[in-house]
Amino acid sequence: MIECPGIIDKIQGNKDGSFTIKIETPELTPEESTKLFELRNIEMWCGFDSVRITKLDIPEEVVEFKGDKSKSQKLKEVLWVVWNTKTDKSKVFEEWRQIQMDKIIQMYLDKLD
Repeated sequence: MIECPGIIDKIQGNKDGSFTIKIETPELTPEESTKLFELRNIEMWCGFDSVRITKLDIPEEVVEFKGDKSKSQKLKEVLWVVWNTKTDKSKVFEEWRQIQMDKIIQMYLDKLD
């Protein structure tokens, strides 16, 4: 884990409701820089506040998945791969995903009859 202050330089909203955040840090040590590069493209937990956050500030229940993605995150990612590789992309992903989610819900509702 790397702990350092940072400044949010840019926030961009994405089509799927997620955000891209650009954070500027102060100069890091070579060890911190190496660790930062090792964390690239790895899902991680982030906390943002205008004051220093300590481990005591983080409730225990936040660590529920211990690095694993939630089931809804995994389903969304699988649906994105299907949309990206198996469709003609005539609908934007979020619209297509909503249709697929409705189909999944209906499938289970049909089982109740």
